[in-house]
Amino acid sequence: TGFVLAVVGVALAIWARWHLGENWSGTVTLKEGHELIRSGPYRYIRHPIYTGMLLAFAGTVLTLGECRGLISLGITIVSFYYKAKKEERFLAEEFGDSFREHRRQTGMFFAEPRRTIVIPFHLTADKASEWAGWLWSALLVVWVLLWAGMKRAKKLETPSEMLQHAVPVVLGFRLLFGRLEHWGWLDYRWLPNVPATWLAGLALTSLGVGLSIWARLTLGANWSGVVTLKKDHELIRRGLYRSIRHPIYTGILVAMIGTALIKGHLRGWLGFAVILVTFYFKARREERFLRQEFGPGFDEHMRNTGMFLPKWTST
Repeated sequence: TGFVLAVVGVALAIWARWHLGENWSGTVTLKEGHELIRSGPYRYIRHPIYTGMLLAFAGTVLTLGECRGLISLGITIVSFYYKAKKEERFLAEEFGDSFREHRRQTGMFFAEPRRTIVIPFHLTADKASEWAGWLWSALLVVWVLLWAGMKRAKKLETPSEMLQHAVPVVLGFRLLFGRLEHWGWLDYRWLPNVPATWLAGLALTSLGVGLSIWARLTLGANWSGVVTLKKDHELIRRGLYRSIRHPIYTGILVAMIGTALIKGHLRGWLGFAVILVTFYFKARREERFLRQEFGPGFDEHMRNTGMFLPKWTST
């Protein structure tokens, strides 16, 4: 649960802080007599305090189940990454080859995958990207096959409102899947380009596609690609909808995270951020429609569910 993840994160941050001792600073600093710490969690991770804080943050987001928490977590990850890079430039200047050797043997926020995970088959970045593409294709095929039999709409958003989410979604997927040409700094790779990263990406892509298909099957004839109320619309509360109000979006976002891990470039994560924000505002519009249709019944459903993640505490 989110609570357990938060406790683990706090414990890791405290453990790492204790090992760092007097070398710690809240700003990017080199101390008098600064030491290169390699004990405790620093044997495997170069910035375990940040790792612990991010785990605690992620646990809190899971517990609260709010979309804005995901956005804040993403901003914090990027901030910690650039701060850590700056710290490493200082340490490389101070300790030279010793720090470069330490960097080769450790991960920035997580243990170096090549030292901790054995991949049971030969996996390349191109092969992982190809498999992820097949998973997304499977999702598209399911969507097309289930298109028939939808209930007729009785209320639709306006064409301009449709464009407000359609255009950013196209942009987001273009950023994720576009060819690696002429993107400049957006093609910068900031994650380890190793099999463990690709394998984790494939697992998340598979999980996300599976969640989306499950949610789509549960929604049945009530589904629409635009913000719509159908004739005889039902308020679905079974399956994933017992805990999450928009599990199709959850699945797509999880699959995007997985594919961004495989692709490795910065623009993939930018594409994920664009679609996350777009889904948030589209979901808010859908919820206004549903509240008008179902009134107190939908208000109760909102109190007991999270938008994209389960809500662990009901009100």
